[in-house]
Amino acid sequence: MAFFDMPRNSPSALSSNLSKSTNDLAGMGGPVLGGILTFLSTIVAGVVLSLIIGWKLALVCTATIPVVVACGWLRLQVLSTLDSKVRQSGLEAASYAGELVRTVRTVASLGIEEQALVRYQGILESQGAKSLRSILVASALYAASASIVYMCAALAFWYGGTLIASHEYSTFQVYICFVALISGSQIAGSIFTFAPEASKAIHAAKELKHIMELKPTINKIQPAPRIETTDWNEMSGTNKIPKPVRIEFQNVSFAYPSRPGLLALDSLTITVEPGQTLALVGRSGSGKSTTVSLLERFYEPDSGRILVDGCDIRSRDVDEHRRDLSLVSQENVILSGTIRENIAVGLAGQTISEETILEACRQANILEFVESLPDGLSTSVGTGGSMFSGGQKQRIALARAFLRHPKVLLLDEATSALDANSEALVQAVMDRIRKDRTTIMVAHRLSTVQGADLIGVLEQGRLVELGNHETLMKRKGVYWEMVGMQNLQ
Repeated sequence: MAFFDMPRNSPSALSSNLSKSTNDLAGMGGPVLGGILTFLSTIVAGVVLSLIIGWKLALVCTATIPVVVACGWLRLQVLSTLDSKVRQSGLEAASYAGELVRTVRTVASLGIEEQALVRYQGILESQGAKSLRSILVASALYAASASIVYMCAALAFWYGGTLIASHEYSTFQVYICFVALISGSQIAGSIFTFAPEASKAIHAAKELKHIMELKPTINKIQPAPRIETTDWNEMSGTNKIPKPVRIEFQNVSFAYPSRPGLLALDSLTITVEPGQTLALVGRSGSGKSTTVSLLERFYEPDSGRILVDGCDIRSRDVDEHRRDLSLVSQENVILSGTIRENIAVGLAGQTISEETILEACRQANILEFVESLPDGLSTSVGTGGSMFSGGQKQRIALARAFLRHPKVLLLDEATSALDANSEALVQAVMDRIRKDRTTIMVAHRLSTVQGADLIGVLEQGRLVELGNHETLMKRKGVYWEMVGMQNLQ
């Protein structure tokens, strides 16, 4: 997650970079490689032939070849640097354009299309102005690499004429040396006409190599085979209850890589006993969702430890760890496809029966809606779930989470998109399910957390109060003030 938090690695910029880099690799294709081989064979044959025919003129002409090659190599380096700067400017523009496309409804509703285009043009113009100096330098070197060939030809003509005038060489000898070596130099000059494509290919290869060699900071190891028979207890019906686990946050501190100077969590210490429900409340930006992200191992804490049943989660395989969790966030993503596919993805790679999926829908209070559709579970949700309302998408995400039968249930404003009636029904279902597993929930609406075993109040990443609803109300602290503001009394 930290990789995508960086601006240069935003989805739009990264996809633009990858698609452009793969195309630019073609710059090292047939014409360039063929030109290099032609240059080498021509130069070697020309030098050998010229030394045999007339070694004096051959040595003079041969001495000019490194000058031509060096000038072309220098131009290639300048163009590579220029291409790097142009790419960076293109990434910023692509990132902004991608953001506009993703939020096109908001842009249209606010009527800011013209302003968006003006800003996009401004990004391009500012980067173009910065690149002007590099373009001028590259153009000057391009002219130099082309003119050097003619200077070498002039030198060969002058010295050859001197040798003819002194009767040392015949016209035939001078002509052979001139054609063999100066023509080779001209071929060398023509190679560097491919310099822009070659520089792009070199830079693209470096970027692709860098991306492919990146190592994840979140460890991924081969997990031991799972033995689920010891972790599950049977219950009535076809459902299973995961064995509750104990969760401990021990002096956990964390700052996002994009904001290293601002602590999102500061020495957080909380213990959640097996089967308990911990509710995290507080103002926006207090660190509630960050706590859930750390438990999911989207990020690693800068200091401190997070233990599950006494085991540091950093010592476990990340995929194995996440199989024990189910996360329902306030901004759930619904994938293109059918309702069945969106729910069954909660157990990807496994065969899920129709009855199991329908039971998950019933638990999420969406079964009646699904059965009312002509195609039932086979109904397409549209791109990003565009065919459904926010509340319906939220309940599909809840059904996906229930299907996993997690040991730990993470609810990050899970009912925020539901109307009052649906929220009450889903809340009743979640209250029943929470009794069977360890749950951590994040909420702004305090009416949803009163039944929690523990309520933790966060302020600026620090835990300021901890206890159940009755205890915190008697204390008349921060939680009591928040309750008063929401008129729960």
